[in-house]
Amino acid sequence: GDGGVVALAPQANPNSRDKRPEDLSTVAVKYWVWGVVDDTRPSMVGGDPTDVSEQREFVVDDGAEGCAGLGWAAKDLEVGERRMFRMSRAYMPPGAATDEFVEVNVELIKVLKPAPNLQEMTNTAKVGYAERMRADGNKWFGEGNYERASRRYSSAVNAIAINQDYTAEEKRAVKQVGLLCFLNRAQCGLKLERWQEAKRDCVMARNIDSSNIKAAYRHAIACTHLKLWDEAKADLDKVLAAEPSNGGARREMQRVIRELKAQAHSDK
Repeated sequence: GDGGVVALAPQANPNSRDKRPEDLSTVAVKYWVWGVVDDTRPSMVGGDPTDVSEQREFVVDDGAEGCAGLGWAAKDLEVGERRMFRMSRAYMPPGAATDEFVEVNVELIKVLKPAPNLQEMTNTAKVGYAERMRADGNKWFGEGNYERASRRYSSAVNAIAINQDYTAEEKRAVKQVGLLCFLNRAQCGLKLERWQEAKRDCVMARNIDSSNIKAAYRHAIACTHLKLWDEAKADLDKVLAAEPSNGGARREMQRVIRELKAQAHSDK
């Protein structure tokens, strides 16, 4: 995550990842909200933590109002485990005060419905699931939630990567979904200023379609932020050869040429 939810105690069984819920699991949690008096001294909102609690059932990482922080906490817990988490304002559950951050004691009561089991899906079902995750990612991207959009694109890619035993028709569908997801996840990386991740996703997209112009352009943008001017120029040359009137690419090319000239001058 982005640091908005931080566990204040270690996991009881750090090697039991498979026992914790994943994104899109339906869970029931109980939580106790603490207001923070200062950085070291939390105070209970409403009294004794054994008496004051709330219980919520929700789908993890599905955007339910007030459940963002609880979802991150649930993914870090086993059923029956309870630990304290510090949550920033954007992640606070209902009932929290308006502090910059609060501490919330969260217990995972039950996993009501686990996330889809990709291992048990047919190839056709995997491709369909990947398409749904891509569409969901597009929805979150359109709403400006680039973190969640990126996770959905990752879910799509992971689904179709599990089994390589595809028919020729299935391979075409897998390549198309994979290409779109890598391109879109690269765009999320650019929005989130994760330049290396964006660059890597563009490389993956170009491994599927070496002539893809969006992949070349987004790779160029990532390279400019990484100060890889020669790579950026090579990408932009390809973009402008295909789309001479691409204004964004022309502006980036002017910038890259200036940087290359400055670099050449400093090397003298």
